[in-house]
Amino acid sequence: MHEQNIQKFSDILVGYSQLRNAMDTAISTFSKNLAGVLESLRSPWSNGVIEGINRKIKQINRTAYGYRNQLNFFRRFRTQLVHPRIIPA
Repeated sequence: MHEQNIQKFSDILVGYSQLRNAMDTAISTFSKNLAGVLESLRSPWSNGVIEGINRKIKQINRTAYGYRNQLNFFRRFRTQLVHPRIIPA
């Protein structure tokens, strides 16, 4: 998957024989979602940055529960998510 080689990935899925371990589950999941997996291999884009931002926001929400002043709450977001492409400082 790191090489984004679709043919190699397909060969691995076809040639895999079950070993009764956790890899069976992973291969089964790849097979069920094959169209999406192949599309992600073709695409140069990733949503990893957005997922990371969403994770930080959820963490701030959990730790900042009880903020009385909404402005302070938003300031906390700004200090945690300062990134030139996301929120200009």
